[in-house]
Amino acid sequence: MRKLSFIIILLFISFAGFAQSKFIEVVVNDTVSLEPVRFQVNVVAVEYDTVAFSEDYDPLVQQENNKNILQGIKAKLEINKYKVTPLDNSKANIFSDNFWSSGKQGWTVFVNGKEELDALKEVFDSEEQVATDVVVLSYADEEKAEERLIKKLIDKAKKRANVIAYNSQLKVGSIIEVREEANGYFGEMNIGDVYLQLARSKMGIGTDYTGSINKTFIVKFSIQ
Repeated sequence: MRKLSFIIILLFISFAGFAQSKFIEVVVNDTVSLEPVRFQVNVVAVEYDTVAFSEDYDPLVQQENNKNILQGIKAKLEINKYKVTPLDNSKANIFSDNFWSSGKQGWTVFVNGKEELDALKEVFDSEEQVATDVVVLSYADEEKAEERLIKKLIDKAKKRANVIAYNSQLKVGSIIEVREEANGYFGEMNIGDVYLQLARSKMGIGTDYTGSINKTFIVKFSIQ
């Protein structure tokens, strides 16, 4: 009898442990936008590959032309009260329209805010042999934006778990685990969406330069 009671107790403990191990797990993904506040602008002389194949091409003449263009760029920047520094190509926006066509000679200027950026680009708006490559250096309130994103993801996870529980005749309990996917979650995106997400993430794309933070959480809820 004592042996039977011991077996019954073990079965009860095993059943209780099994019941406690039941859970609902959901995957949620979302993005928040980041407002750019500081920019590095590389003002460069545009190089055309077709020039070298012209019958009239003279490398010495071209070199002198490039030198004049560079000096003209610097003079125009200084006239407009910009602090000019040597070209810094350590940070390059590969998604810039001018990245592949612009040369390696030019100057770097730092500006704050979208208005200053637009004003700088207008200086060379009519110059065919001058291009601007823009890199975002910082965004406004990144930490607060990340906090908003985390709250948004947890709320979304709770809502999704409740829908699953309701349709399964279950009741959602407390959160027992939250994991963040390090490499992001693209399960429902096509390759174009993936490219766009990578391009926008902390870099900006096109002429908008708005950045973003993207996160994926796996959230596990107990059930009652």
